[in-house]
Amino acid sequence: MGDKIRTDVAKKWGQGDPIKRKRSDGRVLKFSRLAKRGDQVAVNEKIVKTYYPPNTVQKKLGLDIYVTRKDNATYCDEPGVELLDSWCVDIPNASKENRAFEFTLTFGKVEIEAIAQAKTGEKYENTFDLDM
Repeated sequence: MGDKIRTDVAKKWGQGDPIKRKRSDGRVLKFSRLAKRGDQVAVNEKIVKTYYPPNTVQKKLGLDIYVTRKDNATYCDEPGVELLDSWCVDIPNASKENRAFEFTLTFGKVEIEAIAQAKTGEKYENTFDLDM
């Protein structure tokens, strides 16, 4: 497994982002680091991030998990970046404020448990094997 665990997020395209990466919605997919090898993370410790769907008509939220040994990887399709697992959760048909998801990673000895929970209470769970 790589040294860093990340997911991708759709951010607004900005100066310095390659124009070829700009999507039709004006966004670009970039990494959001979740964990880095060497960081002190105890067994059963939780790392929590909140993610918001980029638009109000979006019905699903992809939660792809990537690993890499690179310190400076910006995009998920760069050389040396590998997809660990991919999963998708349904976005509740709720107000903009309630469409956020709390994404929790819990590191076990041989696996990572991932939980995505919507503000409205819907909960999705997945487990990824660690290949250390």
